[in-house]
Amino acid sequence: MNWHEKNPSSDCCLIVEGKRFYVGKHVSLPFHSNYFTTPLFSYMSTESFKSGVEFQDFTMMLNVLHGLEALGKSNIFPVLGYAHLYDMKYLLAECEQFLINSRKDARLDCLLVVADNYGLDKLK
Repeated sequence: MNWHEKNPSSDCCLIVEGKRFYVGKHVSLPFHSNYFTTPLFSYMSTESFKSGVEFQDFTMMLNVLHGLEALGKSNIFPVLGYAHLYDMKYLLAECEQFLINSRKDARLDCLLVVADNYGLDKLK
């Protein structure tokens, strides 16, 4: 899916690092995170994000959320960071399960720090 082209299901636009993401406000973001409810259902159809939100990482998060990209070693931490930032319980659970399944390949002390930082109790 190309988030940067308007399509029939997109009725709102998010701007990250000056680049547009066309999304459907009734599709998934507000369902997965209350953070998006106010900006997407307000009178404004465009919402800009504060600095610190990175275009490429936000794209990865949307792709994983919509099943267009699988969680992996290359995207787990950006996706986990945004899942935590936006309190996306589904994505947090998916990230936690991925880390549990990858436990044998990771250092225990690193996993404990990640578990503490992101509130991933099953990972401890």
